[in-house]
Amino acid sequence: RQYQRRVHGEAKYHEDEGTSASTGDSAVASDATTTTDSTSRKLKEKKNEEKKTEGAKATQTKKTKKLFQAITTPYCLLGGGSTPTPTVSGTCAAYKTVKTAFNNYVNSVNGDVYSLSTLYGLLVRLAFHDAGEVDIRTTDTYGPDGCLSSDTANAGLYEDTSLVWYGLEPVWQVVCQQMTRADYWVLLAKLALEAAEPTNTLTIDFHYGRKDQPWNSNGCPNYERLPGSEGTVDEYYRVFVEQMGMDLNDASTLQGAHSLGHSHTWNSGYGNFWVNDGFDNGFDDTPHIFDNNYHYNLLVNSWTAGAAPASSSLTQFSCSSLPNTIMLPSDISQSFIRTTYSSFVSQTCGPYAVTTYNSWGWATGKTYGCTPSSTVMPLTCWQSCNHGNSNSYFLTEFRKAFNKMVCAGYGVPAATTGASASGKLGTLYYLDLSTCPA
Repeated sequence: RQYQRRVHGEAKYHEDEGTSASTGDSAVASDATTTTDSTSRKLKEKKNEEKKTEGAKATQTKKTKKLFQAITTPYCLLGGGSTPTPTVSGTCAAYKTVKTAFNNYVNSVNGDVYSLSTLYGLLVRLAFHDAGEVDIRTTDTYGPDGCLSSDTANAGLYEDTSLVWYGLEPVWQVVCQQMTRADYWVLLAKLALEAAEPTNTLTIDFHYGRKDQPWNSNGCPNYERLPGSEGTVDEYYRVFVEQMGMDLNDASTLQGAHSLGHSHTWNSGYGNFWVNDGFDNGFDDTPHIFDNNYHYNLLVNSWTAGAAPASSSLTQFSCSSLPNTIMLPSDISQSFIRTTYSSFVSQTCGPYAVTTYNSWGWATGKTYGCTPSSTVMPLTCWQSCNHGNSNSYFLTEFRKAFNKMVCAGYGVPAATTGASASGKLGTLYYLDLSTCPA
């Protein structure tokens, strides 16, 4: 609500304030028959204020309807619906505006863990869920295109009540003649990752030129391409390898984005009931900091399966030493072989599938998996182990994997200003944003 207030101004909240004032006025009115003329005058003044509030409310409703039309079409209000033609100067100008808005919000929350972790996690998730709907084997043009489907995996992102709509869209409307929505979402993820990385050693490349896809009332077509949360390595292979043209190492690396943010029971059904703690339902114990802690915690702790409190049909993993933290079955599958058997709900995985390993992450004489144990190593285990043991290695690999992800369908340009890469979705251009005018 604080973020919405800063983005939209006070007018958006006159509706709430008007409701309170109206309730108060009813009480005043009931007593007015026995009060002085002074009280009557105050009542009239309040009613006048209420009329002004109603006028502001009506004006805001018109603006909201106009913005809703924008996000569902997509459509740049400043350009009358025209598609922007990205240029270096325009991209630099948009970058300056977006970065200022982003920094203003980050600075305004004074380090509040919940505010930061929720924003960072949502921005990175948004970039992946947009790109993750690509399939390089098909002729359609869906992918990193500024348009989300109604896939259940997108819950919390595509609804008109989401932060994407109320918090992010108005900022894009300011720069929409200079930058596509797809490029804007990638830029926000870049800013979030760099801001959340405490050593200031992570720099995510930026490429512009992504094309926006028109939305309809239900978003973009739902081809169910996003990964399922209950999946195993096979699901990683389907999405990252077959659809996106990446590899399983990239898949394991990108799972490290779960270092940021939370699972929200009202979106996915996963997570424990909140106790108003900024650390609740994170995938590691520092959900506002981007590092290898997700992979480390995954490996060194014992995770026990059970029914998700908010949805008994779903399985989630908890850890007694990290009571605010959860893992999904797809997280566990990176490093452990999950076996399905009658007592699956009490299955325990870890700690540390690989306690003795060589420099490549391969185990020596250890077992993998959950109870019952397995000697078969998951295909992504060695990469997860390397990430858990080295933050610098994780950051280096994440930068490369993230670039491949948000350029899916285009190709990754070389890190040289003006360099380009083309694919079935079009052409992307590399731009070093640090060279943009201040």
